[in-house]
Amino acid sequence: DSEFEVGARVLTSGHGGYFPMGLPVGRIVKTESGQYGVESFSNLNNLLYVKIIKHPIDPNLIEAKELR
Repeated sequence: DSEFEVGARVLTSGHGGYFPMGLPVGRIVKTESGQYGVESFSNLNNLLYVKIIKHPIDPNLIEAKELR
């Protein structure tokens, strides 16, 4: 249901704590068959995990802590 803008930058979300939010990952591309993908800015041989989210995270929101 999402629409992608070809050429838009893909950034890290900051979830998981491995990388901070906002690091550039790549750009959105559209293949000849009409499918979308991400053209990486770096070598993908060491890639372990990718998670794609539909909406950007609002950096002004504070993550809730679990109540016990």
